[in-house]
Amino acid sequence: FILASVVFMVAQPDQPPSLNVLEAVRPPTASEDETTPLDVLPAVLKMWFPMLVMSVAMTMTHVVNTIVVGRLADPYALAGMGLANMMQACFAVSVISGLSLGMCTLVSQAHGAGDVELTCHFVQRCRAIISANLVWIYPLLYFSSSVLVWMGQDPLIAHHACSYNRASLCGLIAWAQFTVLAGYLRNRQYPKFSAGVTLLCVLLHPIWAYTLVHGLGLGNAGAGYANSITYSLSYLVLVTYTHINREKFGLSTWSIIGIGARGLEGWSSYMEVAWPAFLQSSSEMWFWEVISP
Repeated sequence: FILASVVFMVAQPDQPPSLNVLEAVRPPTASEDETTPLDVLPAVLKMWFPMLVMSVAMTMTHVVNTIVVGRLADPYALAGMGLANMMQACFAVSVISGLSLGMCTLVSQAHGAGDVELTCHFVQRCRAIISANLVWIYPLLYFSSSVLVWMGQDPLIAHHACSYNRASLCGLIAWAQFTVLAGYLRNRQYPKFSAGVTLLCVLLHPIWAYTLVHGLGLGNAGAGYANSITYSLSYLVLVTYTHINREKFGLSTWSIIGIGARGLEGWSSYMEVAWPAFLQSSSEMWFWEVISP
């Protein structure tokens, strides 16, 4: 799967599909009555496959961490990492990914209408709202040991979970910004580079995960630091790509990766779109994560 993904990324230039997304869903005109689903399938696949690669690759970091920590032969450390991943999924991943779905809807509409400046305002608004939520996410994960003990978990397992969470916090803000930027590019029909970056960093992840966990003897903290390296590297590479292609995107680098005055406005209207999408995407994740420990 990984080799096929790499070949696909290299062979296909990162260009928008020839068929506009809005045209794919609008009612056909009289001259288009013969259009079939197969006619729009290539345009759908050009957007779908990179999203699939990115989703699977992001999951693989946790698989690698589980294998590496599992080789410590310490059931308490492995259980602690499982609890830590549950907390990160419920309180960080679901919140950040869910709130960014509002941006995906709004940016794709503005892009389809040809309003590049409006897409910039929406991505800045999303970044500002997610950054504001990090204010409560960081303390919660930093003091996760106390939270887990209060919930009745074993103190030793809670300690290992806290070590993993605290080390992962070093790169959480980078992962949050990567999620926003990748979603923005995807909904402007540039999905391939984000998927390629994620895949590349996941292929490198076992190197620093094993080095930090076993080579330096950091245990669960080493796996968390490996996450931070992977997240930070992914974001830096994607920012570099955005800067190099800023003219193609029709915006300055800062307007895409920063927060301007317009990003601090219209939060309520943004949340009207983001809130239902957030609940829909997060509720299932919460259910499976909570019952898994």
